[in-house]
Amino acid sequence: MTQFHAEHLRPLVHMQAPDPRWKSFGRSTPNGIESISLERYAKPIQEICLNGEVPEAVVVHFETAKNLALFAWHVYRFIPVAELHAFISIEFALREKTGNRNAPFKKLLQRSIDEEWLSNEKFSQWQRVTKHKAFRYKQDVELAKVLDTKPPEEPQYWDYLTVLKEHIPYFRNTYAHGSSSISPWPYQTLEDSAEIINQLYSTG
Repeated sequence: MTQFHAEHLRPLVHMQAPDPRWKSFGRSTPNGIESISLERYAKPIQEICLNGEVPEAVVVHFETAKNLALFAWHVYRFIPVAELHAFISIEFALREKTGNRNAPFKKLLQRSIDEEWLSNEKFSQWQRVTKHKAFRYKQDVELAKVLDTKPPEEPQYWDYLTVLKEHIPYFRNTYAHGSSSISPWPYQTLEDSAEIINQLYSTG
């Protein structure tokens, strides 16, 4: 089978082939480096879901972003396309919730924070970072006791909402206006997008 240029239109004979760049991703095992498989790549995407309270139109829009991310296994440059579509899914969800078709995306995100539709504590990434900081702090406190040194200061809680408010519109606009930027994985963008949409439509 002939080789193909991964950055150009895919020859039909290679439609089912993975993008060759995925060969660079793998994990160390006792038997050497094990290349990432489609199943392992797809699993985090499959686990990201919207709740039953989200309108069907928003669900379908976001599922398209997930499909784009899944098919990045075949075309690596679908990752920024999937991320852009996920960001647009957030905007779509915000406009559906507020009925506002004219306000800038960033202002709608700010409103979702001001109205307390979103909270730091409900984001998985915030939870992971906070848990890690708490674990490190506990270790440092114990070490200070052993060494009889000044105990460390308590860790500051991370304002993830502010990060997302700046990050999401910036990258949405960057991708929308044309960019060669590409992140190695689509998972974090999909996770953040799903958790924002779920919080917008959660009654709990």
